[in-house]
Amino acid sequence: IYTVTITNGRCTTEDTITLDVKPKPELEVNGDTVLCENTQGSLTAQSATAITYLWNIGDTTATINFNADSTLPPVLTVTVTNQYGCETNNDSNAISTQIFEAPTAHADTLSRGVYLEEVTFLDSSSSDVTNWLWSFGDGFEIDLQQPKHIYTSIDTFEVVLRVGNQDNCYDYDTLYIDVREYLILPNVFTPNDDGYNDVFRIPTGGINNFKLEIKNRWGEQVYTVTSKKLAWDGRSQSGLQMPEGTYYYIVTGQGTQEIAVQGVVTLFRD
Repeated sequence: IYTVTITNGRCTTEDTITLDVKPKPELEVNGDTVLCENTQGSLTAQSATAITYLWNIGDTTATINFNADSTLPPVLTVTVTNQYGCETNNDSNAISTQIFEAPTAHADTLSRGVYLEEVTFLDSSSSDVTNWLWSFGDGFEIDLQQPKHIYTSIDTFEVVLRVGNQDNCYDYDTLYIDVREYLILPNVFTPNDDGYNDVFRIPTGGINNFKLEIKNRWGEQVYTVTSKKLAWDGRSQSGLQMPEGTYYYIVTGQGTQEIAVQGVVTLFRD
């Protein structure tokens, strides 16, 4: 309460006024001030008594969200107002953001892999990368740059490469690999010792415990072998050269399931 008295030497008068001093709203600004490009950040003006907010970028909410790639002013400030119209701002402690450059991830491999055989994955990401994390899609991860991996089931797997740099900024690349067994069956060979196509060879992948049987046109077995690598050089079981003609083969094996394949192959010597 304030009282003022005035006088002219003869008369005196006075008046009283009551001042009601209202508090300013408290203010604390928290959030993301260090960001990597291609990410999102946010800042929040924390005040228990503020009812309005005004940021210097025009937003009027307590929390603002922004992209690191968006154009921001050099500093971010906010003014809050309480129910009495009193204001507080953070002009003396303005927020500045720092944006770090992110790396670029790039992963590569063959689009098809072979069950139970090693698959090599290649990294050709940007030169600022300092750490790698490969997720192979089958529950396994590894932190090598150029890893190798063996798939123990047949499926299409999503492989994710995460790369990071010294500023702890990250990027991701995704690829898909189709893991299968395979069995390639030629239909002709020429065992004439010229170094070309001299052996009836059956390329395989992901399949073990093979048995190959060769029969002549009369159904007589002339050769049989059990091996992980299937091949016939055109000779009988006793080592004699077999004559030109058509032969029948039967291939059996075990992969994710039992395999039984038969067909014909033609033997030429000239």
